[in-house]
Amino acid sequence: MFKPAWLILSGRQGAYTEMPASSQRFARSQYFYNNLTSVLDLNDVKDDIFKLDFTWLNADVSAQEQRFNTAFAGQLRATSSGLGGLDVILPHVNKAYA
Repeated sequence: MFKPAWLILSGRQGAYTEMPASSQRFARSQYFYNNLTSVLDLNDVKDDIFKLDFTWLNADVSAQEQRFNTAFAGQLRATSSGLGGLDVILPHVNKAYA
């Protein structure tokens, strides 16, 4: 469902991704994440994470959104975020807070 997507973790202290900082996609994502940091391994991030952003290059994510929301109904919620992105948050958290 998520291959080949990049992942952006949105946390209390900043946003993190394994995208190379020199990539065009990283530069475009910085518009939405003003504190975006490129890391070697997302497992090393030590922050409270509020939102996941799966992002594809120029992709319509409506099929992924529907499959995700069916598979995780009541546990997590996914919504299209533009630029081929799919935001995943807890059902009681809104995108603005995350």
